[in-house]
Amino acid sequence: MKRNIFFLLCIISYNIYSQDYNSITIENKEAKIYELINEYRVDNGLSALSLSTALCYVADVHVKDLFFNTPHKACGSLNSWSDKGRWRQLCYDKSKTAIRDMKKKPAELTYYSGQSMEMVYYNNGEFTCSDVVNAWISTPAFNRLILNKAPYAATKWLTIGIAEFEGYVSVWLGPLPDDRVMKIDKKKKVEAKEITTTADAVADTVSSPVIGDGNKNEEQAPKVDNAPEIEAASTDTWYVIIAIAGNKSEAEKLAKRYREKGLSETEVIIVKSKYRISAKSFHSYETAIQYKKELSKTKEYKDAWVLKK
Repeated sequence: MKRNIFFLLCIISYNIYSQDYNSITIENKEAKIYELINEYRVDNGLSALSLSTALCYVADVHVKDLFFNTPHKACGSLNSWSDKGRWRQLCYDKSKTAIRDMKKKPAELTYYSGQSMEMVYYNNGEFTCSDVVNAWISTPAFNRLILNKAPYAATKWLTIGIAEFEGYVSVWLGPLPDDRVMKIDKKKKVEAKEITTTADAVADTVSSPVIGDGNKNEEQAPKVDNAPEIEAASTDTWYVIIAIAGNKSEAEKLAKRYREKGLSETEVIIVKSKYRISAKSFHSYETAIQYKKELSKTKEYKDAWVLKK
């Protein structure tokens, strides 16, 4: 009996970690995260990233390793990898070459040789795609990584890989093009409806540290909690966006309609020649995100999101 159980576990492990990366697909939640990250980059003057089949595969393998083998429980960081697969074990917090070893993971598992960086998010409760992306962009180290700011300014991200499994979300950013670019199946529509975040879920959220291109003693990003830490910048303004318009006339009409509905501080803002309708603006990210969450409880504003300008 024990022998049969052992062989069954071996078969399950093989199916999880030995799949053909060409069979990887992007599901609804992953597609939405991809859309939000690209939107944030474009709003900040950067190019959108293409989906990499290889990096999506690496992300998929990692989230399943985290769920089934939980290497982070012994090693601290969600960037850790177990010794249960066809990759080198990486106990991130205990490694002196953590960044270097992270960058090699795609090459260990696929044909992709680009030195890539990973961000990992975990929530053991309910969460939305906006929660994931907002947690990253509100954390200084992650924000710099996404926007290619120092210490990542010398690297230009071209591709991205995304996977979500049982509350774990992995995103890989790669500097080389992927000839086997993945396309989102148009038949798989991205769900506009997302799950409401509960207070308990937010309290249990964990975000992995992203470290600079040096040793493990370099800057580490704080864990995400109810009050995400952001860089102090008095000139920053955070807008809660509720709509996008194609031209100035349409934008002004939309803004007027929202004011008549009770959102008295609604205004039109222009970002990279795009007209966006802001319900309210703040000089604090924490306040903006709390307002957005309250606003999102109303069906009409469920897709509201936060934009920094």
